[in-house]
Amino acid sequence: MHFINNPNNNFNKPKFKIMKKILLLMSALFTAAIINAQVVKSNNFDSYTVGNYMAQSDSANWTTWSNLPGSIEDGKISNVHAASGTNSLMISKDNDQVWLLGDSANGKYELSFKIYVPTDSVAYFNVLHKFAGGSSEWSNEVYALPHDSTFHLFVGGNDTAVLAFTFDTWHNIKYSVDLTYDFAYMLLDADTVFSWPWSLDGNGNTGLDQIGAMDFYGYDLYSVGNVRLYIDDVKLEKISTVGIKDINDDANIRLFPNPASEVLNISTTKTMKTAKILNINGSVVANFNVNDKNFQLNTENLSAGLYYIQMNFGSSIAVRKFVKR
Repeated sequence: MHFINNPNNNFNKPKFKIMKKILLLMSALFTAAIINAQVVKSNNFDSYTVGNYMAQSDSANWTTWSNLPGSIEDGKISNVHAASGTNSLMISKDNDQVWLLGDSANGKYELSFKIYVPTDSVAYFNVLHKFAGGSSEWSNEVYALPHDSTFHLFVGGNDTAVLAFTFDTWHNIKYSVDLTYDFAYMLLDADTVFSWPWSLDGNGNTGLDQIGAMDFYGYDLYSVGNVRLYIDDVKLEKISTVGIKDINDDANIRLFPNPASEVLNISTTKTMKTAKILNINGSVVANFNVNDKNFQLNTENLSAGLYYIQMNFGSSIAVRKFVKR
């Protein structure tokens, strides 16, 4: 058993809320600004023989949680459902498929794939900062649950965001991850699920700021044995933009003093329209209308810890860290 969070703990607690609360604008700008994308890894599974084990078919990019290709942990190539072409990767009960992503530790990336979950089946996957079997470091975990047709994102050990989820159809999953500025957001189809500091680990602590692997696990949550999900069109891209990254570089953004006790000064060479402070869990703490190149934030009422300041320059958005002492 290698997942951190179990949504069964919340089934009888009516506390689920849809938290599509952050960065719709950021995601739109980010997508529109892409000028170059270098494909690091991709696979549509059409070159493999139906019925063959995934890790045995491509050991350079795929393994299992226990590094046992060809075992019960290894998923199989299937032609039952496919988002493109004829094949997909089928994950069944007790399969524990790991896609190795190379421990990328700088730059901006998009991690995307398509997922199909049959009715009455549970889907589970996670993204890892570092894959090392039982010593792996988690970034986030996701469940799709048929009992109430919901999609759950766990970040920092919390059931952070819940959206409606339709079974028996293909969905697009995408993570946009800025490792340089330690910030990420997730999309389910066209919906922004959540955004957070990417280095946050599965226990709510600051971990590694890198992309290590993905794990697709055939978890039989209801103990009924009908676990089945299909994965297709997996892709990891390193991207260049004229939006978010360039404004971080070109606006000559300065935050001082950092750490801050009473005030945080922000100085840029471009005019900020608005700014907002987010805590380590991605929740908005405060919003500000700025319309200036220089701005001073009163930080006296903030609890000690790590925060993010998101600055809107009209056509671009920048994100920086600061610490409240």
